[in-house]
Amino acid sequence: MWENGQGMPGSCIDFKIANIIIRIETAQPVEICVSDPAYESFISEAAREQGSDLELKVDLDGLPDLRGMSSFGDAEDEWDIYTRDGDYFVIKKQYRADIQPLWVLQLRSDFERGTLYCRPEIAEAAQNDGLLENPLCYPLDTTLMMYRLTIEGGVIVHAAGIEIDGRTYIFPGKSGAGKSTISRQFSNNEDVICLSDDRIIVRKECGHHIAYGTPWPSDVQIAINRGAPLAGIVFLSHATENSIRRITSAEALQRFIPTVSIPWYDRQASDMILSFCDGLLSSIPLYEISFCPGPEVADFFVDTFRKHI
Repeated sequence: MWENGQGMPGSCIDFKIANIIIRIETAQPVEICVSDPAYESFISEAAREQGSDLELKVDLDGLPDLRGMSSFGDAEDEWDIYTRDGDYFVIKKQYRADIQPLWVLQLRSDFERGTLYCRPEIAEAAQNDGLLENPLCYPLDTTLMMYRLTIEGGVIVHAAGIEIDGRTYIFPGKSGAGKSTISRQFSNNEDVICLSDDRIIVRKECGHHIAYGTPWPSDVQIAINRGAPLAGIVFLSHATENSIRRITSAEALQRFIPTVSIPWYDRQASDMILSFCDGLLSSIPLYEISFCPGPEVADFFVDTFRKHI
């Protein structure tokens, strides 16, 4: 049992996502539980010895007063973001304006600390049952990582991702681009390790771009806690036969940027992400694969990259 700074019993859980350790702590004697299967492999027992990169305290005493805060406006369809004294407040929208949000994330300006506030009935249920469902849920988790990655040097990309012979390839695309389709084909190939069917994190570590699986899967439910050096960014195109070609960074840019999580409402953060994307596309091989959905596409891709590229 973890104890807080006052010697009171609390609980603590560590997640390791893209080699970034996020620690969630409660001061109250409630256990944080994880029922989402996608998050299970991202729980890190070893992180307790390493310390955390980002520490979140769970506050079960109610939601913060949001009056007097500056709003960025409608940040996204499903969440709003406010600022006060340099801190960010991320709030999941409700279907009615008179309903309080389930959770509010307060993120410090250093992106190393934060507080998760919950609605009173969640706190009451947690204290009665002694269990609190993992509060690191959408959209708080992706927003949290998006901002943390601005200082780490990295981005969240809407992409499927695979590993072949210790190298990763990502397949960026919006909904309908074919990420789920090609992930299903790769999942049946014994030479391929599928990392994710929907979101990949790319970071630059020790001079190398590394692609990681994330706990945010889509239809195929692929979410693997694993990463390896990025060897190629591959854009998908449906066709009647399989083929692959190299493309320029200028061609890739207009297709890549719409797949990256960018807070356009926040000029400083968006500039940092765009700068990272420019360096990424300038240093990683870029391809377009025209594919016909079917089991042959996985073999075609593996053979092509092993033998010819």
